[in-house]
Amino acid sequence: MAENINNDRKFGNLENYDNELTNTALKENNQNKLKEHYENITQALNNIRKYEYEAKATQYREMLDDARTYDKSTKDYNLGSAHFITASV
Repeated sequence: MAENINNDRKFGNLENYDNELTNTALKENNQNKLKEHYENITQALNNIRKYEYEAKATQYREMLDDARTYDKSTKDYNLGSAHFITASV
């Protein structure tokens, strides 16, 4: 009878230990998943910023290209509403 109680106690300890290991593994797995999720979000935001900067740069270049015309006869740059006369050499 005493042997059965001891075996039950050992089994109970093993079961508790197994549950503890399982819980620890789940916590670590969740932390790893959260870390991976955070890294993915950070990378996505960095990509968005990069594409926004590239789009803005392209937009400004196109705006300048559209606005800037060069009159070869007068050697003037016409920048839309602003008109600059360059020094003729």
